[in-house]
Amino acid sequence: MVEIRRMHIKDVSFVYDLEKTTFGFSLEKSMLYDEILYNEMAHYYIMTEHQQRIGYLGLWLTNPNAEIINIALVPEKQSQGYGKKLLEYAIKVCEENKVKTLTLEVRKSLTHVIEFYQSFGFKKIHERKRYYHDHEDAWLMAKEVNV
Repeated sequence: MVEIRRMHIKDVSFVYDLEKTTFGFSLEKSMLYDEILYNEMAHYYIMTEHQQRIGYLGLWLTNPNAEIINIALVPEKQSQGYGKKLLEYAIKVCEENKVKTLTLEVRKSLTHVIEFYQSFGFKKIHERKRYYHDHEDAWLMAKEVNV
């Protein structure tokens, strides 16, 4: 059974390791702790299946807008619909919080990920040159939520 719950302090090591596996780097653990403990805009969620952590969603609610910080899944759960569930959850949280526009950044080279977001109504709105630590460009994408 798949569940999505708020992230707890005990989940920080999982998220840190998952980010390193998925993206090749991670926010520092201290930064993740600060996000959970002190950042009122930060909403982090853990996805579990049979009580095992399999993914997470990082979302900042900056009403009237929101930003997806990260969505990540353990490698063996990728491309099986779990990312869709996390994105649907992010949109639901935004709807409940009267967010108007939800944004995210995605590497320009990840065309399959861009197409995934476009299937949810996200549109490319701005190119961010040399956005990532390796200098790859990104697309800023946005979706109108409560219009």
